Amino acid sequence: TASGLGFGGLALLLGYAVMFMGLRMLNRFHEAFAGAKWMLIPMALLAVFDTFAALDNLLLWQLPVFSTEIVSVCNTVAFVLSIIFNLALLYAIRMISDMVGIGSMSVSAVRNMLFVCIHAIVAAVAMLPIGLSEGAMGTLSFMGMILNVVWVICNLLLLLACNKNICRKGDEEQEPRRSRLKWFNKIDDIYEKNKQQAVDSTREYAEDVLRRRREQREKKNRRRKK
Repeated sequence: TASGLGFGGLALLLGYAVMFMGLRMLNRFHEAFAGAKWMLIPMALLAVFDTFAALDNLLLWQLPVFSTEIVSVCNTVAFVLSIIFNLALLYAIRMISDMVGIGSMSVSAVRNMLFVCIHAIVAAVAMLPIGLSEGAMGTLSFMGMILNVVWVICNLLLLLACNKNICRKGDEEQEPRRSRLKWFNKIDDIYEKNKQQAVDSTREYAEDVLRRRREQREKKNRRRKK
């Protein structure tokens, strides 16, 4: 919405400020978050340029520095930095997940990195001046949009899993704080219920397998005695 109004850069700056504060705190727990944190600096500079470019277009300044060619180059650089930032963030999540022994989240981080790379390749091909047909360009654009949605959703789910499973040392046994939003608490309760059902189902299956194996061993022993 902010981009549509011509002030997407300001929205990005606000988001980058929030992310920088969060990554600075995470950097205390694992040094791998430093890469993603410092990537926000050049991204913020490009957001400032984008904001002034929007003002130039709105106020009809027509300054040479905001020419179509320069804006296009800056947008390409911003895209590349965004890809690198996401890869750095996912790498840091993988490292801290391995550190605390949550293998499933580490695997999810690698999976999301793969989605980011595929999206980057599709978008790069779409941006190259290689004379593709309109149908091919439309297909690539659609694929890029779908991959972007998948990548964003997977990242959100991964970050929620981080918030759920990774805590400070000494806080492992504390009950999670309830949110002020009732609908979020309902979602949390459903998640906990499903998680407990999965744990119970896995335990029951393991016990059933052990019981069957024990019965088979007993049958073999009885046969040998006969």
